[in-house]
Amino acid sequence: MALALVRNITESKLTEFSSSVIDHISTAVLLFSENRSLVGINLAAQEMLGIGPASSLGKKLEELFFASSPIVDICNKTFAHGGGYDCYADILRKSDAKEIKVIAKSSLLDSGSKYAVLELINISQNDVLRDERFYTQQQLNKKIARQLAHEIKNPLGGLRGAAQLLERKLPDENLHKYTDIIIEESDRLTKLVDSILLSSGKPDTKVINPHEITERVLALFEKQKGMSAKITKDYDPSLPNINVDFNQVVQAYLNLAKNALEAIEGVADGKVVFKTRIEYNRIALFKRYPVAVVLSVVDNGPGIPQDLQENIFYPLVSTKDNGSGLGLTISQGQVERNGGSIELKSHPGQTIFSMIFPASNMERE
Repeated sequence: MALALVRNITESKLTEFSSSVIDHISTAVLLFSENRSLVGINLAAQEMLGIGPASSLGKKLEELFFASSPIVDICNKTFAHGGGYDCYADILRKSDAKEIKVIAKSSLLDSGSKYAVLELINISQNDVLRDERFYTQQQLNKKIARQLAHEIKNPLGGLRGAAQLLERKLPDENLHKYTDIIIEESDRLTKLVDSILLSSGKPDTKVINPHEITERVLALFEKQKGMSAKITKDYDPSLPNINVDFNQVVQAYLNLAKNALEAIEGVADGKVVFKTRIEYNRIALFKRYPVAVVLSVVDNGPGIPQDLQENIFYPLVSTKDNGSGLGLTISQGQVERNGGSIELKSHPGQTIFSMIFPASNMERE
C-alpha cells in the first residue's frame, strides 16, 4: 500500500516528495535515483536509520547500508531488470549503532522510471526464527506426504491387480461384483490419497466474502447439539474479499475449529471464537501481504506445549491419543495452495490458529 501511494508521484514533484507525501506513510520509505543516490526519505525511515535528510540526501546506496547487504543487491536488481524484489536484512541505526532486522522491498517508482523506491519494515528476531522454522517444516511436510502417499498407494495397486487377476480366474460371473467392489474402492482410495496428501490439481478459486467461509463452518456446528453455544463471533465488518477455493478453505477452517472445540472439552466456560481481521503489511512465512485477511480460531483450552508447537504441522504428530496427525498437515497444504499462510500462537489458557490470505485486489509480495 505504501509503495502504491508513492508511485502516484510524478517526476516533476520529486522535490516535494519527502514533505508532501512519504512523510505521511507509516513504513520507512526511501527513494533512490538511477545513479544510486538518495533523493527522498520519510520520517519513518529517518527514525529507523537514525539519520536526517541533511546528512543523508545525496548519499550513495552503499554508504547507507553495508556494501554486502542484500538491500543493495535487490535495489541493483530493480534498476537492472525493472522488477520488484524483497529480502530479509540487518541494518545498523547510525544514532545508537543498534542492529535492526527488516524485510526490504524495492521496485521502480513507475514503469520505465529512473527512480527506485525502497520500503523497510521492522521485524523481530522471533518472527524470523518462527518463519524459518515453519518454512522448513512446510517443505518437509511435502516430502513426507509424498513418501506416505507412495507407501499407501503401493499396496493399493497390488490389491487392485490381485482383484483383476482373481476376476479372470473366477468361473462364476456372479462373484465378479465383489472383485469389482475391490477394484472400485482401490481406485477411490488412490484418488483420495492423491487429493489429500499430494495436493494434486489447481484450486477452483473465486472471489468471495471471507465471512461466507466462517459462517459455513459455524452452520455445520450448529447442527450438533450444544456445540453452537460454545462458539462466539468477533468479526471485522470491513473485511475485503479473497480469491480462494471455497471448499478447500472451508475444510481447512473446519479442521481448525474441530481442534479448538476438542481442546475445550472439560474446560469450565470453554469458548471458541471465530475471529476475522484485516491487517496491513503482514509478514508470514517469508511472504508479505500488503493487505491481509486473517481468519482465526481462538480457544481458551489448556494450550499446546511449547515443544509440540514446533512440530505440530508435521504429519503423524497429534495432541490427541486417537488423532491421525494428518489434519493440520492437510489444512496447511490447503491454505498454502490458495496463496495463504497458516500460523499458530499458543500458551496456557489460549491457542490461536490463523489463516492469512491476500485481499483479492492485492498481490502477495
